[in-house]
Amino acid sequence: MTEITNQISKRGENKGMKIKQHLCDPVKVDTKNLTNNHLITTSRSWQKVGNIMSRDVAVIAPDESTVTAAKLMSEKNLSSIVVLDDKDRIVGILTEMDFLKRVTSTNRKPDKTAISEIMSKPVETIGIETTVLDASIIAKTKGIKRLPIVDENGKLAGITTQTDLIRVLTSYGKWRDISEIMSTDVVKIDKHANIIEAVRIMARRSISCVVVKDNDNNKVVGIFSERDFLKKVIAAQANLMNTRIETVMSSPVISVPPSYSVFTASRLMEKINIHRLVVIEDNKLYGIVTQTDIFNAVRKKLQDEEDKNFIMLQETKNSVCTMDFNDNITYVNPAFLELFKVSDHCEFVDKPFLPECYWANPQDRTVFLEELKKQGGIKAEELALKTSCGKNIYATLFSTVIRDTNGQICGSQGILYDVSTKKELIKSKKTAELLRESEGRYRRITKAVTDYIYTVHFDENNNPTKTTHSDVSIAVTGYSPDDFNSDPFLWIKMVHPDDCDTVRKRIEQCLDGEKVAPLEHRIINKEGKIRWMRSTIVPNRDSTGRLISYDGLLSDITERKEAEQNLKHAKELAEKSTDEIKNINMELQETYQKLMETSHFAGMGEVATEILHNVGNILNSINVSTTIIT
Repeated sequence: MTEITNQISKRGENKGMKIKQHLCDPVKVDTKNLTNNHLITTSRSWQKVGNIMSRDVAVIAPDESTVTAAKLMSEKNLSSIVVLDDKDRIVGILTEMDFLKRVTSTNRKPDKTAISEIMSKPVETIGIETTVLDASIIAKTKGIKRLPIVDENGKLAGITTQTDLIRVLTSYGKWRDISEIMSTDVVKIDKHANIIEAVRIMARRSISCVVVKDNDNNKVVGIFSERDFLKKVIAAQANLMNTRIETVMSSPVISVPPSYSVFTASRLMEKINIHRLVVIEDNKLYGIVTQTDIFNAVRKKLQDEEDKNFIMLQETKNSVCTMDFNDNITYVNPAFLELFKVSDHCEFVDKPFLPECYWANPQDRTVFLEELKKQGGIKAEELALKTSCGKNIYATLFSTVIRDTNGQICGSQGILYDVSTKKELIKSKKTAELLRESEGRYRRITKAVTDYIYTVHFDENNNPTKTTHSDVSIAVTGYSPDDFNSDPFLWIKMVHPDDCDTVRKRIEQCLDGEKVAPLEHRIINKEGKIRWMRSTIVPNRDSTGRLISYDGLLSDITERKEAEQNLKHAKELAEKSTDEIKNINMELQETYQKLMETSHFAGMGEVATEILHNVGNILNSINVSTTIIT
């Protein structure tokens, strides 16, 4: 085993890394690089396996004995080990189940059996950019629990296990109780049985463990798993026929009640490094739940949700697209292609948002992309575009950011709403029913966002006729859409008196065609409370340039403003305290100076007193001497 470790270290020193792998014809290695025929867009952003894989991969040579591998895996607490030949090519993978199924089926002793005789081959691998969902589909389809990962050059980069995939997949949602996914068909064996009996049952039924019971009192006393077989039998070179299962089983049993959640169960297994939990309540055995049970349940639920979401996107009449962090399009649905009269999604995918040929004014595209990078959250903007046939169209883009599981922005998703028909209908004053339908679609879109969206409509004399408001208006202002419909000027009445002139001026600038930046102002809601808003206004004009309406987006920033006010107050207090400390220091300095002067004069007085005392002594002596002489 030490020799194998030295060989591995030597390979790493010679080639600048711990692990190397080459794909070549002599070794059949099936490398799986997932490229979907269609791109799935979703509110989720799937993690890549390259972000969750283990880079420190244990490897071993194929000519080593199974006992050597068992000891290495036992010491490092590994469930698998990658087998590399002398040229660092992947030739197989050795798992705990390989020991269970193949060691016992050969007539040779484990210490006389080479790894190449029992390892699994060929090896299923995946690329670094594969998503965890796609990796889970491969693992399920192939019936494997570990997937070596290769980089873009085909070199071994790491490995991901069922545990890694479960940890990420369970972070994407809430999960049910384990009673709904556990296996109730539990294989039980008496604690006095020989190991070989349990191993044969596990190999024949392709299960990873058996529950050990004390038949005398009908209680569960332990569990015997493939890892126990690896560590306590193969690595320890125990006698299969003469060793009772109670001497090698894991005990006491880690058990949970049927009401335990799937998420909590998976985290518990990961924390204590086990792959199964016995389900017991009131001393009654209900079943057993394994990592594989959890993996299959979670994968199926997420896959079903993705399939449902994809079907919805494919069938919806709304034009949907998604973009990555660099504003490159990653997905467009059929409605998006139909809007621009394009038949192939490759015309848009992997390219920046809408090539110049689809803009009525190419300069608008440059401005739009710059604004898209600056503004986070929800954005609504009307775009003047044209189809592949050169037909001018108008579309309102509603875009919102997409976040990964860590809450970081990793892209955006947008809906292009074709308003060309709406503009034509307003201009010609006909087909009012179609206009109401388009507004209904607009309302459905606004219900999907959390900020307050409203639209103010104008007649031919630029007088406001009516306003439409999203349902979020109740949460933000306290007023319902019906309240605004009954009073067309309510939207401006709720503006704080001190900010009313500023808001009016900003609206006038917008209506005059000036580019207006977002404005922060206060409103007084229905309850009489002051709330801070961040207001964005987008004017809508017909082909002649006449204003027909404008859209507004209100974001509640009260909490941010309060935080800023608290910070300002704290800063003022700090500055005031600093000034007071300076004054105190100056007073202390003056006091110190006075003390020094006083001390100086006091010292001079003491010296004078001593001199006078000495002079007095001399004069006294002279006086005595004079008296004696006289």
